[in-house]
Amino acid sequence: MVMYRQSPEIDRLVSKVMSSADPITLHTSRDKPDAEHVLWSVKDPEDLHALQAAFEHIDAMYIADGHHRTSAACRAQGNSRKSPPSGRYLTALVFPDSQLNVLSYNRCLKSLGELDNHTFMHTLTQSFDMQTLSEDAVNVIYAHPDRGIMMYLDNTWYLLTMKAHIQDAYRDNPLGGIDAQVLSDQVMTPMLGLTYPEGEKQVGGVRFYCIVLMHLFIHLHIHTHLHTLYLCTMTYASNTHTYIHHT
Repeated sequence: MVMYRQSPEIDRLVSKVMSSADPITLHTSRDKPDAEHVLWSVKDPEDLHALQAAFEHIDAMYIADGHHRTSAACRAQGNSRKSPPSGRYLTALVFPDSQLNVLSYNRCLKSLGELDNHTFMHTLTQSFDMQTLSEDAVNVIYAHPDRGIMMYLDNTWYLLTMKAHIQDAYRDNPLGGIDAQVLSDQVMTPMLGLTYPEGEKQVGGVRFYCIVLMHLFIHLHIHTHLHTLYLCTMTYASNTHTYIHHT
């Protein structure tokens, strides 16, 4: 899945096709009977050429999901010297950023390893400024998520902000704009010895909200602006998105 910055011209062309062609409705998931895919086939050569021309003005597209398989496809193509021209292409689902909502991701830790709470907090202050939050403050931040890391420990919420020397260390590193990477670099690995949090038994990931029964809860606001095509609607319960299917 990739994203692009919304283009009024692409929006116009997609709306034109959707209003002039009969859709195909598909129910493809047994596990999610409410999931519905509606496709519009773009057959008119003029529409295809117009869409292609419109996308040539898109400076960049960004991977929203599937970076591992994308990397694997690039390596496979590089190792295939005699691959056919079709091997130079990768099938992707494309969305405009206006149709995607990047949700926050949460980490729950069952323990702090060999650290006690006091030592853990003291070590954190070497890399982060820590602000104690009220429950109301948490609700405000969650409703208007800017970049930031929120932590829940000992029945108290904290907002963690990188100190100046940590910000300087990431100044020329694009990964510094990803809170999950900063959390891994500054906390998970050096303080807790978790080199691969996703594979650690003491770490859990929760996409929406976590009932905090564990020792430590960390909430990440991850904001990214990405890019995409559309000409098919996907409905899961009440959420609907649109993308383009080209035949």
